[in-house]
Parts: sequence; structure tokens; C-alpha cells
Amino acid sequence: MNVSINQLVKSLLQKDSLEHCSLPELTAYAERNPYFGAAQLLLAKKLQTESPEKFEEQYQKTLLYFHNPLWVEHLLNETGGAEVQEVGGSGLEVGG
Repeated sequence: MNVSINQLVKSLLQKDSLEHCSLPELTAYAERNPYFGAAQLLLAKKLQTESPEKFEEQYQKTLLYFHNPLWVEHLLNETGGAEVQEVGGSGLEVGG
């Protein structure tokens, strides 16, 4: 699971990870804090796995709260985990 998402969960909801949060709990939190981008992000992440048919609408709403849509994409899809590995001394290769 995404470390950044779990840090948000710990800070905001005092739970260890997003798996420990229920969808109704996150929905209620986002509704109580409609202008809080982090709440919308957590709800989008939960919907992504538990209710994909509702994810797209929440994803579009979440993007309204952030200036960098690529960062939101990174948080939701856990992209960017590539590392550089040396290959036989002849050059560098990117692995993932």
C-alpha cells in the first residue's frame, strides 16, 4: 500500500492504514469536510478498490483540489517506483 496514503490515514483518522477504514466512514468524513482535498483523495483511493463504478466521478472531483494531477495519479496508482540498476559495467538500466 502507498506510504503517503497511509500517513494521511494515520494523521487524519488515527488508523494504521486505509484497509482499516470503511467506505461509509470515509464517505462521511469527506461529506463533513467537503473542501478538504485530502479527505476527497482518501475517498477516491478507497473507491478505486472497493467500488470502481463510483471511482471515476470521485477521481474527477478530487482533481479539483490539487494543482498537480500527476501527483494525484501517482498517489492513487502508486507509480514511480523505478530504481536504477547497474548492468555489467556497460551502462545503466532502469528497472521497476
